[in-house]
Amino acid sequence: GLALVMHKRNEGPAAFEMLNDALDLAQQEARVTEERNIKILIAQMHVVK
Repeated sequence: GLALVMHKRNEGPAAFEMLNDALDLAQQEARVTEERNIKILIAQMHVVK
């Protein structure tokens, strides 16, 4: 939700940066479910973009 709101407020680059940071953290901590969910959210953001 937050990422989509940020995108609608023209804060898209900041939203992508936040999601990429979260993805890096999930990968470092081997949190497979969270990593998959973040990748899906990033893909959805690209579609909305």
